[in-house]
Amino acid sequence: MLGGGLLDFVKKQNETIHIGSDFMRAYHVSDDMDISHSTCECKLRTQTGKLLAIAETEIVENTIYVRFDKDTTLTIPRNCLKGKYDVFLTINSYTFKIVMGDVKIVHDISMH
Repeated sequence: MLGGGLLDFVKKQNETIHIGSDFMRAYHVSDDMDISHSTCECKLRTQTGKLLAIAETEIVENTIYVRFDKDTTLTIPRNCLKGKYDVFLTINSYTFKIVMGDVKIVHDISMH
């Protein structure tokens, strides 16, 4: 859960994305914060910063949903085995990075 100190820290969480599979995460924000009129964005980049994919995002009550569908993952180049991702939340005119991490990218279906 991301809580009252939401604006004071970035949650660091490493992930693994399997190419050809959906990837979805949910991040719950403390109920004492109103994010109902906020927006969010999640991007996957190479280690050097090149954009690989933009996730579909949705805010439902106080939960942020981030999803890279299987078709989006299939656009990631086969030579890309590692990346980084960030989740940003925009409240009014302020944007906060709330989650970030390294991503291991698994292309081989037998490794799923």
